[in-house]
Amino acid sequence: MQKYYCQNIFAEEECHVQRLIYQNSSEKISDIALKYGYESPTAFNRAFQTIHGVAPSVARSEGTKLKAYPPISFTLSIKGESELNYRIENKATFKVVGFSEHYQVEIQENFKAIPMFWGKIAQEGLMLQLVSQMSCQPFGVLGVSTCIDGKTFDYYIAVASENETPIGMVDTIVPASKWAIFECIGALPHALQDLQRRIITEWLPSSGYEYADAPDIEVYTEGNQQAEDYRCEVWLPIKKGGD
Repeated sequence: MQKYYCQNIFAEEECHVQRLIYQNSSEKISDIALKYGYESPTAFNRAFQTIHGVAPSVARSEGTKLKAYPPISFTLSIKGESELNYRIENKATFKVVGFSEHYQVEIQENFKAIPMFWGKIAQEGLMLQLVSQMSCQPFGVLGVSTCIDGKTFDYYIAVASENETPIGMVDTIVPASKWAIFECIGALPHALQDLQRRIITEWLPSSGYEYADAPDIEVYTEGNQQAEDYRCEVWLPIKKGGD
């Protein structure tokens, strides 16, 4: 029953396996397979590839895309059936330039106020001016939340740039950090807001990582943001638990 549970549901035990496999452990794949009830490393490898699309050994490489499933709870409904696609990457320091506003940490109010800020920048014709300053990765228009003290934060609509900051714009430095980078697919802002909730409430508590002292970043690519297949990214700064 334990083996069937791990191979076919990948619930709470699978979350632990993910942490052991990709970057948090040097434990042998064969030892992990036996620990979680598999008959052989081959059986574990087959089950792992079915879920993640890569072999366990490949999953230890930085930048490999993995899937996370929050623990399934057997109550009146089953939770955790929807996957989260993400990868882990280290990034060097970079500068962002653009426009910013200061907010109180009021999640529901911010879900209304920040889209209005984006609308304001678009209506004032500042988006083309902003995009012209883009000169380095990550490419795309960025939403950057920084200076978070638990009560207030600054939100930037910005681009990554190596240029001198133009008059009328502001800048901030994003420190070198490790990032969990999540793929978001769907119409904005609801798809993004739902993903952000899930990252904090579902993924982070079972990931083996903690929030790091760096900005949160949203990376917006070209395309119709109201389309159901629109793609963007959420970058969460992380560190290993206990660091």
